[in-house]
Amino acid sequence: FEKVSCSPMSPLLDGCFHQNMNKSTANRTWMHRPPPFDILLEELTLCTWHKIQGVCRYGEKCINAHSEQELEEWRERYEYRESKVRQSELSKSLDQGYAQNLLKLSKDYGAAYVFAYHKDGILITCDEQLKVVSNKQIQYWIFAVVSNRRMTCVALLEEIDRLNFQIEYVKVNVGASFRIVRPEDSQECYINDQGTMGTYIYEIKISFQTKVLGKFQQSVVFDFGSLPVILRNLNLVILPFHDLDDSILSELLYSSETNMLDNQIESKPYSLSSVDILSLAVKALQCPFDEVNYKKYLHSVLYLEEQAQCNIISLHNGTSHLDFCRSFESSSGNNTTVLYAPDGEIFAKYNLKSSLGTDSPCGRLLLSSTNHAMVKFSCLNSQWYEVTIEDKQQCVVYFRIKSDAASIFNLLDGSSAEVVVKFQLNKALFYDRHYALDALETCLTFPEINCNLASHLTWSYNGGLYPSKLNEMQRKAVDLITSPLHLTLPPILISGPFGTGKTHTLGEAIKLLSGIKGHKILICTLSNSAADLYILRYLHPYISSGQSSAKLLRLYYTERWVATVNPIVKEYCLTEVRHGEQCFRAPTSEEIISQDIVVVTLGSCNMLASVCFPKGAFTHLFIDEAAQAMECDSLIPLQFASINTRIILAGDPMQMNPEIYSPVAQQLHLQRSLLERLYDSYPDGHNCKLSLSVNYRSHPEIIEFTSKTFYANKIVADYSHHAHQLFKPLSMIHVEGRESISPTGTSYFNLEEVEDICSKVKSLIDSWPEDWGPLDANSIGIITPYSEQVNRIREALRKSKLNVVNVETIRNVQGKEYDAIIISTVRSDKTCMLGRGQYEDLEPMMDYGFLSEPRMLNTAATRAKHLVMVFGHLPSLVTIGRCATIWVQLLNTCIKTASIYNIEVAELLAAIMMLRFSIPERLNPDALPFSPSKHKIL
Repeated sequence: FEKVSCSPMSPLLDGCFHQNMNKSTANRTWMHRPPPFDILLEELTLCTWHKIQGVCRYGEKCINAHSEQELEEWRERYEYRESKVRQSELSKSLDQGYAQNLLKLSKDYGAAYVFAYHKDGILITCDEQLKVVSNKQIQYWIFAVVSNRRMTCVALLEEIDRLNFQIEYVKVNVGASFRIVRPEDSQECYINDQGTMGTYIYEIKISFQTKVLGKFQQSVVFDFGSLPVILRNLNLVILPFHDLDDSILSELLYSSETNMLDNQIESKPYSLSSVDILSLAVKALQCPFDEVNYKKYLHSVLYLEEQAQCNIISLHNGTSHLDFCRSFESSSGNNTTVLYAPDGEIFAKYNLKSSLGTDSPCGRLLLSSTNHAMVKFSCLNSQWYEVTIEDKQQCVVYFRIKSDAASIFNLLDGSSAEVVVKFQLNKALFYDRHYALDALETCLTFPEINCNLASHLTWSYNGGLYPSKLNEMQRKAVDLITSPLHLTLPPILISGPFGTGKTHTLGEAIKLLSGIKGHKILICTLSNSAADLYILRYLHPYISSGQSSAKLLRLYYTERWVATVNPIVKEYCLTEVRHGEQCFRAPTSEEIISQDIVVVTLGSCNMLASVCFPKGAFTHLFIDEAAQAMECDSLIPLQFASINTRIILAGDPMQMNPEIYSPVAQQLHLQRSLLERLYDSYPDGHNCKLSLSVNYRSHPEIIEFTSKTFYANKIVADYSHHAHQLFKPLSMIHVEGRESISPTGTSYFNLEEVEDICSKVKSLIDSWPEDWGPLDANSIGIITPYSEQVNRIREALRKSKLNVVNVETIRNVQGKEYDAIIISTVRSDKTCMLGRGQYEDLEPMMDYGFLSEPRMLNTAATRAKHLVMVFGHLPSLVTIGRCATIWVQLLNTCIKTASIYNIEVAELLAAIMMLRFSIPERLNPDALPFSPSKHKIL
């Protein structure tokens, strides 16, 4: 690999320095923070959290204003910057290039003054489509122009994708022949010596060429000697093949029909078909969020989210042929199993309209939240039949059709039939949320936070059972949790990033509580692995050694395969024999009441609601990983609590929130966790608001970056391992490649990143430090937002025989840890530089992954113990998207530690400046000039 070195400032960087000085506002005194880069003037807005809570956990790095005064100053700075640029431009000659002058005029006087699509006496036609979706990486357009005046120039306007487009020639009609004019630089073509004619005829050929897949745009300008010039826009999407065509889109069945179908099959309360979605949206937006309106508010927002998910899943609905079979092959990993239909039943193969994948919302929902579909045989005026989804493959779904429908319609092996298919969202979780909301005592979610806590709470070693290795804040947390129940406390909030011992603190407190008669404890986690951890690491050793006589129950989803559960955990589960197989079962009320400790996930907590036991039966209720659960999901266990229940919420609010599909629900903060909301509402210094700050797992340089960026410098490191001999704990590897769109059109991959990652992984493995421990499946984790990139990296690693490496999408690694983390960012200015608002139909693709979501970056970085390596197009990382300021901070850190690879620092700074100033209409009023002596990005 190539390591960077510092070199003198290049002439190109010096030019960028001068241009940046013109755009700076540094020679005026300002009262507030500088505004963020890459934000349009009209996008400047107030920070919602700072406005509501008075605090913002992003602090100085927040890209939204923290007061009306700051917002007004940002706007003033923008105007001031513009006036400086205008004065500077007026002092220069106009010899700056034709396209740049047009853009400047458009900025000064408005686009309508400079550009038009039509002009009297001028006709411009083109036989080729100006908007192209194709798999051909070479395209041509031939424009025919007939005019009553001379054309003086043809030019390409946009800086974006300029190198992919060129003007091949301009043919000028001169008498009875044509004269061919070829441009000197392929971007601008000036036409002279045309003579005097009544009618002027021209032919202009524009070409396009690319070696990568993606989206491209360019504007062709036709100048006839006066403003406005005539404009034609070229837009291309280059794909391997078309995924959805018009015939598919015309067959889509919309949500209104789905709601009508719900009336036939849904008898539970909280039916979506019984509510007016539009009215709910209006009411929810107008309804204040307080204890009085709490239930009405959340009911409305849940309905909105459910409707949005139904709409998305319906994209796979349609009329199609089912192919019936008695058996089919199902693959999982490297294993293939043949499934046979039970007697009287039959399988049906349904070809999906587009490939399943976790990158598209439709694919994610179909994979995770859909187990059934409704089928109606269109050849007959039949009723709807519910079918079970037996298997989901890339382009195919297999249904299992029950014996009654198979018999009525004489469905035989090898036959087919035309049907209407409507996929059904799993609505049980929505029902559980609504039910829990109605059963909840709202005083638990709007607690009295000004209570006077007893100051005499004392530490108890409980006969020496309490461990000595707990820091001061952890001991304080255990004091609160184990304090006498006659003290009425609001929910105890334990916040802290990965590695600060949140689970360890809860585990030790639970061990102490389990030894006290009369305590009944409910432990809820977001994941099964976290729930099992409490048993394997804390409770089983404590109980099996005889230190506690507590009775422990672990509840599992009844359809979970028993064989997949740890044998030790299985000892504490309820099972029964069904159809000759051992299966998990739901508990009875007596079994719940007789247990001292119950461990369950939030997703399976509804099993407790199906049995009768008194509210407040649990004296202590723990919710771990609470920051990654929607507030509505935390209410499911809280419905069993009373005002006397000791409630403990633990988690990291700076990790990723659950995904919300309804834009209105997002606006109403449905994705927010109860822990996050209460944490913001408790005043600083409140005794029940605890923040663990000592990280015991990660290298100090990793902690310093994450602490400064996400945790207001409150995290400190307690680390004893050595850094890697070749790579610094924080390293950034520049990759010059660009991303391409996957064959399905729903994901991205970057082959240059794949190649570079494999090379660095081999170097990392060959020089693995001994004190990091043996190399295993949890040693190296490669994280990316895109499933297609996951597939490409896994394939490349297999070919290189590097199978020990774990490759996952970002949403699959929460709660996991690795010795070394490799972040594959994939995206660059190639597809991220589409003009905002110009591609409404492609708006879902405007999520830039690690360039857009700060919590995603935090989640990835905090998985690592010793090393974080970032692969990507570094100028794009620090320029584009809502994470640009965070990437700037990481880049500055890596420049200081000389841990930038594959590019010289001076070359990198020049590339950043060129990219920043190639973005039209971007706000950069305060970007100070680069200082080569410090090599710092500002």
